[in-house]
Amino acid sequence: MNSVSGNPPGGSSAEPGRKLLVVEDEALVALQIAILMENLGWTIMGPVGSLKDADALLENGDRPDAAILDINIGGGTVFPLAEELYRNDVPILFCTGYEDQGETDRFEGCSRVQKPWATGQMVSEVNMMMDNRKAA
Repeated sequence: MNSVSGNPPGGSSAEPGRKLLVVEDEALVALQIAILMENLGWTIMGPVGSLKDADALLENGDRPDAAILDINIGGGTVFPLAEELYRNDVPILFCTGYEDQGETDRFEGCSRVQKPWATGQMVSEVNMMMDNRKAA
């Protein structure tokens, strides 16, 4: 993985005050994502490593503008949370170390990155996700 300090390649489509929910159960990966996205101007919700912690973040009605979700989290999947976010038109970037088995097909328009991801790839996917959101 590339360094996450400084100005990452690809720029940012984050606007001031944009909130990004990060759900990742590998602490180092979660921290890398959070630092990278903060450097791009995002306000990070989390990162959290479980569905329970993600639900607690969202309980107060605070809604993210986008989300990066690890598919396999805490021995289960992130799909219950993803379905709620998807219903509320929150753009989602799925992040996984496993081969695509078609499990994200029901989330039309959502992106996916394979671990280990490169900094430029992550930035490009998030920017594309937000550009698609603006165009919709």
